[in-house]
Amino acid sequence: YRPRHKRKSVMLYAIIEGTTIDRVPVRQQARPQHAVRLHKPIIDNNLMMAELFPIVDNEDTSSVVYSDNLCVGKFPSLEEAKTSVETEPYVTTTVNRSVSFKVVKQISS
Repeated sequence: YRPRHKRKSVMLYAIIEGTTIDRVPVRQQARPQHAVRLHKPIIDNNLMMAELFPIVDNEDTSSVVYSDNLCVGKFPSLEEAKTSVETEPYVTTTVNRSVSFKVVKQISS
């Protein structure tokens, strides 16, 4: 008989980052660092979704300004989700005015 090791469960968390609209140039500057930072969670299959909330409903995104962004990722705890955002370039460069977290209950895949 071999005892089963309980695996640490992983929860889904939505991270909603509120963008400061007048910080578009700073956002553009931080974008390359942001993209590099997102690469590891994508490779590790921990980032489930990353989306932007445009201010206007328009197919032409060349000049669209975004109000917020949403990431849904797998984390062992809320604290680890919060810790992961501390080094986010949009947070460290004050592109984001706020960051909020919500637990996500996945009902379909």
